[in-house]
Amino acid sequence: MATRKRCYTDFGSLGPSVQNDGTVASGTAGEINLLTMGGIPWEQFIIGTQTTLVPSQAATGVDIVQTDTNGQGMVLTPYSNSAQSPLCFTIGGPAFFAELEVLVTDTDGCRLMFGFHGGAAGSAIQGHQAVAAFGDYTDLALIGQYAGGTMAFYTQQCINDTAPTDTDTTIDPADTTKTVWKLRVNVSAAGVVSYALSTAATATPTTFTSQSITSPAAQTFDDTDIVVPMILTTCHTNTASNIILRKFTCGFQD
Repeated sequence: MATRKRCYTDFGSLGPSVQNDGTVASGTAGEINLLTMGGIPWEQFIIGTQTTLVPSQAATGVDIVQTDTNGQGMVLTPYSNSAQSPLCFTIGGPAFFAELEVLVTDTDGCRLMFGFHGGAAGSAIQGHQAVAAFGDYTDLALIGQYAGGTMAFYTQQCINDTAPTDTDTTIDPADTTKTVWKLRVNVSAAGVVSYALSTAATATPTTFTSQSITSPAAQTFDDTDIVVPMILTTCHTNTASNIILRKFTCGFQD
């Protein structure tokens, strides 16, 4: 019987956090913490210096803003940032996707990008990079709010260790209080990447408006490459106030 790979959480719970060497959670740049959110273990790679060490539970999810200061942030990967992760996908197998619903109180107060990264089969998935070193990723396919201080949703992608190509989707949602975004990255069985973006203007939306995005240049992951999901966020001087993860879904496409 074929494996039906699927994962969903609405971030309704928050568990303990500990550094990956078993010591107390760290706020030092480059350190990795292990924490549980929504019943799923996550690896948290620290960007900048976090003085607030752990996320907080919110009414509608988990708030990961932590130290809401320019340059402070993290990269999150569900389960583990490795080929052993239950959410590690191989190009050439079934088509797959990842979708994230997130509420940001002040959208231009942060950068938040979501999607997949990875590399060649048979090699370890590389450690996460600081924002300034994004060019060090081998394969990358992300969509989201591209840069704090302005409203600009972009895709960011690279293949086989080339320099990242950043493409403006031309969708710049209004910087209103409590904007909810739904970000989605699809990867076909042949490795072709496509993106989707929906937005809602209330904190408890029942309806999302699908956005017609400007498509980036075609990107195709190499056959047999492996990739895992990732969420990257960094705060800006404008401050985001809250970055609340509401729903995460990842798995094979229907």
